[in-house]
Amino acid sequence: MRKINIRLFIQWSLGILLVSYGLLVFALNNSGVQTYLANAIEQQLEEKLQSEVEIGSVEIGLLNSVQLHNVLLKDKSGKKLLESKLLFGKIELLPLLHGQISLRNIALLDAQIALYKNRKDGNTNFQYIIDAFSSKSKDSSTALNLSINSLIMRRCALSYDEWYQPQAQVGKFSPHHVNLRNLDAILSLKCLTKDSINLRVRQFSAEEACGWKLSHLQLRLSANRHKAEVRDFSLQTPQSRISQERLVAYYDASSVEKIFNSLIVEGAIEDARIATNDIAPLLPQLHPLNEILFMSTQFAVRKGEVRLKNLQLSNATDRFYLSTDATLSLPQGKFSAISAQLQKLSLQQHFVRSVMNALHLKELPEWLRPLETIELKGNCAMRQRTAAISMDKSFRQ
Repeated sequence: MRKINIRLFIQWSLGILLVSYGLLVFALNNSGVQTYLANAIEQQLEEKLQSEVEIGSVEIGLLNSVQLHNVLLKDKSGKKLLESKLLFGKIELLPLLHGQISLRNIALLDAQIALYKNRKDGNTNFQYIIDAFSSKSKDSSTALNLSINSLIMRRCALSYDEWYQPQAQVGKFSPHHVNLRNLDAILSLKCLTKDSINLRVRQFSAEEACGWKLSHLQLRLSANRHKAEVRDFSLQTPQSRISQERLVAYYDASSVEKIFNSLIVEGAIEDARIATNDIAPLLPQLHPLNEILFMSTQFAVRKGEVRLKNLQLSNATDRFYLSTDATLSLPQGKFSAISAQLQKLSLQQHFVRSVMNALHLKELPEWLRPLETIELKGNCAMRQRTAAISMDKSFRQ
């Protein structure tokens, strides 16, 4: 009896599999099949989302990759929500043979995403997508199974507008009107429902219309309506950097008003580098200052109160140094009072003049002009209309 050549058998088997796979990919890229796939994906997305979807053409590549060209998704109002020249994804071939479409790992190239909210008490224009894919219904009428293990975005633009809020001034950032361009991101979305999110941001960079540029952001976020945990946080701009290993917050998210009064969070910031130019879109008056600040502190937030322990703040040229413990009162998120125990506050006159010029304040008093350095130590408290100060002073000429 002739012996079976195991090696030859394996080679022939692999060859047959590769040829079969190649023929399958070739067949799927037939123009008729591409039209069928485009129509099938359109139909099943429309059934799932109950909104208009358009796909120009579909290509199936090696390793089960699929390319969707000229994708358009409209929201419930018929306005453009997503428009992308090219969308890559992973499609599972076995379910496809049974008339089902299962996608994994999505990449968006040159996409335009428009998110908005018309009324304060209304839903965003993308809430229906979250509802559709977080539904626990076992209804199998739709054959679409969309699970995003990773989302890659390249050269994208994203806008978010709350149309009931006024537009921000030119050059000033507003969380109510966000306009990002040159957006590159690598995201892993494990869970997204009405009440919870589990997200990993491996890389995120973008430019905002106000002029602010985010060079790098990474984090792991797990949050629901009562608790949020952020790990491995790192943020970098062209001039600033902030990192945080772990941050846990507890709150009541049933309404925006309750968040500040119920918020409880503790953490520490070490060796953060903050450029006033990066804060300028939030506080435009800081833009002329052009300073680099270094900060370290332990902080605690509890029911509208922020406590800073061992706050160390200085600038790159040592013209300013602050060491203090401080408590800020922020009921409903608005400033009410501040108290501080200054271990040391050192100010050089040149730095003071720069700050006063940036804030358009009056000139220094005559008796301070000959002084090169001012050092203060003591207690101070300030409310919106009153102030109390007890200081030990030191002046150097």
